Amino acid sequence: MRIQQLRLWVGDRIARFTFRAMRDDIIAFTDAVSSARSVLVVMPLDAGRTAPPQSVLDYLHRTYAEGSVTVVTHEADLGLTRRLPRCTVIRMVHEDITPLMLPRKAFLERVLTKPFDLALDLNLDFLLPSAYICKASRARVRVGFVRAYAEGYYNFTVKANPSLRREEVYGRLTRYLQMF
Repeated sequence: MRIQQLRLWVGDRIARFTFRAMRDDIIAFTDAVSSARSVLVVMPLDAGRTAPPQSVLDYLHRTYAEGSVTVVTHEADLGLTRRLPRCTVIRMVHEDITPLMLPRKAFLERVLTKPFDLALDLNLDFLLPSAYICKASRARVRVGFVRAYAEGYYNFTVKANPSLRREEVYGRLTRYLQMF
């Protein structure tokens, strides 16, 4: 466990050094989400979770044009093609992550083939690879959950109530996104 913490700490420091010159523009959130034309979604990457967040996927399907959503996931399908037809699915495998928990350059190049206006990290726990991908996307709005190490990777964070089930947390996230 200590080795994992050390790897996370070193990886986080390298990521912060990499992004040290990147500054976020001041934006009005009143229409920041609804005006987005291209969306990057990082699905929960922990292998123990199998069901995708249905409320978020339904929201993306209703709100964004087909082909404008790119999904990063560790699973081969997760029913994404049914929920989001014509979305781009990019599979992240263990080999795409360095020992310091950062995405490899070749993987980032596959993900960042186009600019994104909105990046959603759906991992409830802090996972450095997903946070790094969101920050590297240079999306105008980067949404994640409040947790340790998350500061600096997202410009819109949602506090997840630990007493709620996963589906309820994602339902609240969907309602927050609909406000903007």
